[in-house]
Amino acid sequence: MRYAFALSAALFAFASLSTGVQAKDGKYCLTQTLGQAKNCSYKTMAACNKSKASQSDTCALNGGTTSKRR
Repeated sequence: MRYAFALSAALFAFASLSTGVQAKDGKYCLTQTLGQAKNCSYKTMAACNKSKASQSDTCALNGGTTSKRR
């Protein structure tokens, strides 16, 4: 089971790198250490954390988004 999870995580990371698509409209970004892929499509920190493939992946606020309140 561990090997299946590791394989699926590796395939996901490879697919992220090969597409070159990086969503930037979410409030939170997931940065994967394998290949430094960055995905900023998460609306909540919980959703970002749930998508981590390894313990070294990180979630943080998207520096590219701005929220203006009036």
